[in-house]
Amino acid sequence: MGFNVGSEVYGKGERFARPVLVLNVLPNGMFMGVPLSSKTKNKTGFMFYKFKDNQKEIQVALLAQVKSFDKRRVYQYKCSISQENLKTIKERIAKKIIEV
Repeated sequence: MGFNVGSEVYGKGERFARPVLVLNVLPNGMFMGVPLSSKTKNKTGFMFYKFKDNQKEIQVALLAQVKSFDKRRVYQYKCSISQENLKTIKERIAKKIIEV
């Protein structure tokens, strides 16, 4: 995701790498995404959604951190999630984050 500002979550390494779930591909090489974390402790409530990815790892979608990204930020594809979890994440963002 790049360098972080304020309360944004930090990534790792000199690239500030953090996994991001692609929610929707946008025009002009952009996409809407939500950052993920494998650290699940103390991540409860409407701003978080826990799920297992296709590699059986527990991930947490940081719903309040949804934003648009340039596709040039992507340098690795790690895993995927079920269509059911993707639908739930999109619904929670629409109902709990956007319409708060």
